[in-house]
Amino acid sequence: MILGHSKGGIIGKTMMLDTDTGGRIDRMVTVNSPFSGSRWARFAPNPSIRVFRTTDRHLLRLADRLDVNSRITSLGARADLHVPEGSHLPGARNVTLPVDGHFRPLGHPASRAAILAALLD
Repeated sequence: MILGHSKGGIIGKTMMLDTDTGGRIDRMVTVNSPFSGSRWARFAPNPSIRVFRTTDRHLLRLADRLDVNSRITSLGARADLHVPEGSHLPGARNVTLPVDGHFRPLGHPASRAAILAALLD
């Protein structure tokens, strides 16, 4: 199992698809992962953020690969200014957290409870 926040969810899905040929990663729980990218990424001065453009070829390839989505629980904040498109992933278990922000859900008690429940599910 993988637990990933933000880019960690993108890395995790990539691992599930490209490197986990033995099936060791049975599922993943993510928090505020930009599976559809972020409209703000094109303005980022740092290339490591620009990879989250909604037109990025890697993100588009991941979006086309639905075969592992059923093994992913995507937790997303009600509103996330870093990822305004949200963290919805087709075919995954999608849960809206009762808190706003990109980092704030990681420390919010209700969000931590949702993360723990998803990990233990």
